Amino acid sequence: MVKGILLKQLRKNKTSLSQTDAARLLGVSKQTLYKYENDIITNIPSDVIERIAKLYETTPAFLMGWEDEDGNKTPEGKAISAYNQQYERNAKIEKAMELFDQYDNLPDDKKIQFDNFLKFLQSDVEIPHLKKDTK
Repeated sequence: MVKGILLKQLRKNKTSLSQTDAARLLGVSKQTLYKYENDIITNIPSDVIERIAKLYETTPAFLMGWEDEDGNKTPEGKAISAYNQQYERNAKIEKAMELFDQYDNLPDDKKIQFDNFLKFLQSDVEIPHLKKDTK
């Protein structure tokens, strides 16, 4: 979540823009920017966060509190990264489980064909008509 006080400080310190001028450059109304800066609206659309970051010469991750000014992950940023990595691992595990279930449901003769095909794919055999031209 973007902190309003941070937005106000960045606007004043990095750009010296009035709220009206900053709002115009960001493509939002002055009232909307006021609400962002005073934590009345805390769910800022991602495209607006990107425009704010560009205008204030920072990153969306800094605005969100996921990184510090030097680009180092904050504890919240580290937690989000760990969560995303775990989510990706879980998605891969789910996909693998689906494949195992599909394999288990194959008739025995198809399992043998599948196993042989996998062995073939793992081999170093080159198939001339599938070989890419490197010229």
